[in-house]
Amino acid sequence: MNKLKFNEEFLYRVYTAAIYHDIAKEFSAHELIKIAKEELKIDYYPSWKTLHGPVGAWFLVQQYHFNDEAILQAIAEHTIPLSKQTTWLSKIVYLADHLEPMREYDIGANKFHYYWDLLQQSIDTCFNQLYDDIRNLHEESLPFVYP
Repeated sequence: MNKLKFNEEFLYRVYTAAIYHDIAKEFSAHELIKIAKEELKIDYYPSWKTLHGPVGAWFLVQQYHFNDEAILQAIAEHTIPLSKQTTWLSKIVYLADHLEPMREYDIGANKFHYYWDLLQQSIDTCFNQLYDDIRNLHEESLPFVYP
């Protein structure tokens, strides 16, 4: 695998997004749904648990006047990216969140190691495969649309 080189500003953004990506994870289902519907105009979602990404980004703006759009996008999209054409920052936070070691149980050892093998080849290849697989799972249970 070729080693990628990122500048300090990008690494700062990865670090910051990683720290704050779950800031709204402990919000109640009621809080997440209310904020998503009333403030973010999100009407459909596969699970209320996926709302902590966009609600977390909103919360950082409202409570802390956070204004780095790239970081906010990565936080908002770490549960469900809006498209495969998202930013590198969003892809990295999404992959880090879904492929952290404690998630192996959630997706099964074979699939988990499959994604890690893909990641060794290419961030884009791994992201696209994981994105498709998770989106297919969500679409089987409930179609969803983000504004």
